Amino acid sequence: METDIGYGVGMVLPAAGCGERMKLTTPKQFCDVNGRPLICYTIDCFHRLPWIQSIVISTSKRHVEELRELVSRYGFDKVVVVEGGSTRHRSIHAGVKTLQQVCADVEVVVIHDAVRPFVAQHMLEKIVKAAHCHGAAGVCRPLVSTVIARDADQRLMESLDRSRYYNSEMPQAFQLPVISNAYSKCTSDDFDHGTECLLLAMKYSGVHAKIVDGSADLWKVTYKKDLSAAEAVIKERLTRVAVIGGNVWPQLSDMIAEQLKSLQFQVIQDSQSEQDMSKPPDSSQSGPNSDNTFVILHADLNASEPHLNIVNTDVNNASGDTAVARNNTNGLENCGNALHSECLSNADTKASNRTERPESEDSGNKVATTLNHTASNESKGSGLLSKMKSVQGQILPSQSHPGLVDYSFIHIFRVSMETEGVELQGELSKSIMKLSKDCQGKGVLVYGILALGEVSAERISEMTATVIQRGHISFSGQLFLVC
Repeated sequence: METDIGYGVGMVLPAAGCGERMKLTTPKQFCDVNGRPLICYTIDCFHRLPWIQSIVISTSKRHVEELRELVSRYGFDKVVVVEGGSTRHRSIHAGVKTLQQVCADVEVVVIHDAVRPFVAQHMLEKIVKAAHCHGAAGVCRPLVSTVIARDADQRLMESLDRSRYYNSEMPQAFQLPVISNAYSKCTSDDFDHGTECLLLAMKYSGVHAKIVDGSADLWKVTYKKDLSAAEAVIKERLTRVAVIGGNVWPQLSDMIAEQLKSLQFQVIQDSQSEQDMSKPPDSSQSGPNSDNTFVILHADLNASEPHLNIVNTDVNNASGDTAVARNNTNGLENCGNALHSECLSNADTKASNRTERPESEDSGNKVATTLNHTASNESKGSGLLSKMKSVQGQILPSQSHPGLVDYSFIHIFRVSMETEGVELQGELSKSIMKLSKDCQGKGVLVYGILALGEVSAERISEMTATVIQRGHISFSGQLFLVC
């Protein structure tokens, strides 16, 4: 989304909370949500916007190095971490002073909470523009409960007219001189007991903030139960699946799409086959801000099929960068990196009865009619790995994206039990693990699904949906079997 903001914008994120209210031993900004600390999702909301020049995170002394390591790990190159103060306002003041030092041409400062990970770009733009025009701006939400007061004996004294009052939410934005002047005049009582930045701007800079209606997603992770809610929102927003290779397995493509849609995922089907991946899926439907999970239907690794040139094809070694956060719900059942004993037993029995077949011609290309010992294990693994890298490289955009914006690839293969299924299984597993390792640090997760024998499309689609639901960075590189 393009914006016409033509002036410098910086951010201050106070992140000094220590999680007592949630009864957590880990500060809530560092709590795990889908494999990453909560604060990463908040940073990513703003870091990806080109018109935000710098982000200053002010935190307690004991968390400075931890945050700096996290910022480095996820590639948040706009972020500066500084030591904050003993209270919220002291931390914000430290952040504002640092922002003035690291970014001289900032005109508007946005202040936000580290544990509010959901801010729509259009809402942020509205706040920034209002602050640039009026000096200060904030968002509000209607009260959903009546506010009452009680006396020292815990007796009701009064209640407020709910129609006249609102919840003050974040983010808030200020012209830099407005908030800087306000903090320069704050008293110790303001620093120690104040909570509302907009009131400081009014009290000390004479600026009456513009208050705009906020959206329902501007909530704050406050209690332990909110972590589960945040995880659910991330799952709903950040997973859009493109099923590619419908020409290879039309029935499976349809079945996977149907299964995922029943689970409320957004699904795009593309009929390209793996042999025709010279261009990415329809650019009007895919890209770094839309499709982020790709299910690739590779050709069936059956002895009678001509596409076994996957072993011999020399393709360019392409790799991708990053793009959107993954989700994590139901557990995986009857699958895993280790080979299922029953699958191994069946495969061993049938593989022991296999016979080698002669080579044949198809469309002028000489290919092997079975995965026999004439092709070395190394060449098989190399061919499979090159093929998967090529497909990913042709789909991923060249633009680099920082931090959490992840792509996930699920490569689906099928092999007839009459071929050397066990041998291929091992080589494919090695290829998936190698590709995952190559993608480390680039925000790309890689999984494989191998269907052994005549497995129904329904079973494969169920496994695919389960992997997507459970998608987690610690699972990257695994090969899941469907028997």
